[in-house]
Amino acid sequence: MAVISGLYALHELGIVQLPYPQLERQVQSDWRNRYPPLTVAVFYGFQLGAVFLTYIPVATVYVVSLSALLYGPVIGMTIFLCFGLGRAAIVPLVTGLARTDYDTRQIAVGMIASKPLIHMLNGGVLAATAIFFATLAVSGV
Repeated sequence: MAVISGLYALHELGIVQLPYPQLERQVQSDWRNRYPPLTVAVFYGFQLGAVFLTYIPVATVYVVSLSALLYGPVIGMTIFLCFGLGRAAIVPLVTGLARTDYDTRQIAVGMIASKPLIHMLNGGVLAATAIFFATLAVSGV
């Protein structure tokens, strides 16, 4: 895990290129017009929750997924719970800031503009994760 985390840290920092196994698409926005809201929520939840069925913007998901597979169901569930909460934390922030459609668009533009910063921060987190896993390996855990 230390090696995978370290390699994807280098990927996030733009030093090496690694594969991103994914379906390069977003959830289907036309579902909102074709299905009732509850059905749309279930479809969106399934597609986003399955992780690899949409575009993946950062490499963290690969480290999280592999960690969950390697460390068993209880630790895996805990890892994914933390990851999911981290990803979901942005939703109240965005919905709390956006009062109009224009605000929503401006927030989206800001998020796109901050993509290099996000990759840099994510690279740092993955580097720290690599150090953590290396420490575990050396200590025999």
